[in-house]
Amino acid sequence: MARHSSSAGRTAVRENSLLPGPMGARDRIVTLLMLLCAIWLIVAPWILRYPITDPAEEAQRNETGVGLVMLFVAGARMLRRRGWLSDLITLLLGLWLLVAPFVVDYGGEATPRVVRNNELVLGILLTALAVASMLLYARGRRTGEGAERD
Repeated sequence: MARHSSSAGRTAVRENSLLPGPMGARDRIVTLLMLLCAIWLIVAPWILRYPITDPAEEAQRNETGVGLVMLFVAGARMLRRRGWLSDLITLLLGLWLLVAPFVVDYGGEATPRVVRNNELVLGILLTALAVASMLLYARGRRTGEGAERD
C-alpha cells in the first residue's frame, strides 16, 4: 500500500476512513446504545425512586460510577475511531454490574428488587453490546474495514 507523504494525502486517507459505511453505521448504533445505557445508569435511581437507605445508596453510587465511566467511553467512541480497549472496558463494566448485587451486599433482602434488577438488566445489556462491538471489530479487521482501528 502506498504511503502518503504530504499532509493533503494523509488528510484524504483520514477523511476516507471516517466515511460512513455499513460497519460505521453499526458501530454508531452500538455506541449510541452504550451512551443511552450510561445515561440510564446515572438517572435511574431517581426515575425508579430508589429508597433512601444505606444499601440503596451504595447501589446508587455503584451505578453512577459505572454510568460515568460508560459515558466517558461512549463519548470517546464518538470522538475517535473505535478500538478494542473501549469494548474491553464496556465488557468489564457489564460483568461488574452482573456480579455487583451478589458481591457487594446491598442490604440483602432489605434492598428492593428494582435496584438489583436494574443492575442485572444493564449488566446484560452492556455485556451484549461489548460482545457485539467486538464481533463487529473482528469482522471489520477481517474484511479490512477496521484495519486502522487501535
